[in-house]
Amino acid sequence: MLLILLWLTAWRIAAVWHLDLELYADEAQYWSWSLAPAWGYYSKPPMVAWLIALTTRLFGDAELGVRAATFLIWPLTSLALYFLTRRLFAGEPWVERAAFWSAAAFACLPMTFLGGVLITTDGPLLLFWTATLYFLAVALTHDRWRDWLLAGAAAGLGLMSKYSMVFLAPAFLVYLLITPRHRHLLVSAKPYVAAGVALAIFSPNLLWNAQHDFVSFRHTAEI
Repeated sequence: MLLILLWLTAWRIAAVWHLDLELYADEAQYWSWSLAPAWGYYSKPPMVAWLIALTTRLFGDAELGVRAATFLIWPLTSLALYFLTRRLFAGEPWVERAAFWSAAAFACLPMTFLGGVLITTDGPLLLFWTATLYFLAVALTHDRWRDWLLAGAAAGLGLMSKYSMVFLAPAFLVYLLITPRHRHLLVSAKPYVAAGVALAIFSPNLLWNAQHDFVSFRHTAEI
């Protein structure tokens, strides 16, 4: 799996280098945001701008430097999916094969190939979404505070990546409601503390929006 991901990453870097792909409109907008790091921006939370600010300091403002984070994010998402599949089907004789093919299939999707050469908000969103699912799966098995807190932290970082992360909360609530063996967690403090951790990480963006007439939320509602 690691060899496949390394090869795909090298291919993407070579493709961007060889084709000399200019930034498209959204990427250019995110780069302009990165010049003044803040807790929020007109249409998105700050994660993508922060990543660009970091990579351009390391690799310069050329297209490759602006997109550098994406070459790491998508392989990490495939690995997170690999470990999530192993966790969901632990104990099954075919679990390693299922984990390998799940990660490999995701890594080779057309959307993944496209996302892997562009810097977008979807990359960090999918990474933190998958990480949140992994920690939730572990928490549902062991019910340890550590795993619930890690799930909350991953969800908070997802919210700082793209507002679509919020849909994971009602989905998880429905899962608890329809799964008898986990329904007792509805009266446990741990899921709510995890949600509190996510909200605490997301709160700077909420405050930024409050100071800017909730421009991001109004833009998202219009979409």
